[in-house]
Amino acid sequence: MQNTNLEFSKESLAISQDCAVCFGEAVEAIDSREGALALTRALGKVVNFRFALCLIYGRDVTPAHVCDTFSDATAKQAVRRYMSSTYLLNPVYAAFLGGLETGVYRIRDLAPDAYVAMERYHEYEIQVLQDEEIGYRTHDWPRGMEEIVIAITLPNEELAEISLLNPVEQGGFDDEDIAHLRFLMPLIVPIVHRSWPSARRKDEVSSAGGAFDRLLKGFGQDLLTAREQEVMQLILKGHSSHSISAHLKISLSTVKSHRRNLYAKFGISTQQELFSRFLEQM
Repeated sequence: MQNTNLEFSKESLAISQDCAVCFGEAVEAIDSREGALALTRALGKVVNFRFALCLIYGRDVTPAHVCDTFSDATAKQAVRRYMSSTYLLNPVYAAFLGGLETGVYRIRDLAPDAYVAMERYHEYEIQVLQDEEIGYRTHDWPRGMEEIVIAITLPNEELAEISLLNPVEQGGFDDEDIAHLRFLMPLIVPIVHRSWPSARRKDEVSSAGGAFDRLLKGFGQDLLTAREQEVMQLILKGHSSHSISAHLKISLSTVKSHRRNLYAKFGISTQQELFSRFLEQM
């Protein structure tokens, strides 16, 4: 009989029978409306968390709500505020536009340096609070939460986000929690791919996309050439230089030249800075 060496990490040992049962229920619920909630219940057997929020991000559109575990009406209102506007300030959304890959992340690790300088965003329904993990929170959002994000790329340039929140005063999340979730990603990813094919209605895509395009149209109009503005708009929509080249039917070197020129006119050097300028203008 062939001898096989099986190595069990402490992460694998964390998968209890109860956990396995819950993941089995998530698999069973893949084709039902309860699939996402079943997955959050399974994740609760892996790490301790207070709340979960599941969304789908798309380019040029507001997020699609998949499910959440908030029971308080005030917190539900905060979710609606986030989905209607303050998602634009969120590090996860900015990272998605920049090409965030499938993985498990602490939200604070996705936030750029000096991200807490949010005073210029006074028109949004947020509170600037230095003791919050990313320096602010949407009005009515639960206070004092630490957040980890399970990000999963989807077809059609979309991103699934499972956001897990736990109070800092209860320990938040430790490195072992992150390791456990990363260990289970080969199981989590196909469940999400199958159970979240599309949570977005066509009319949401149309109306939100039109509003975003109107905001983009006026940005940089008095500073850039028409072609530079086209390139800038595609950058802000998350397109790579290769994608911009294909969309505008111009060479890659021409795209890079336009990118350098428009960055110089704004006095910036990165895509993240361009996104920040766009938010300031808004």
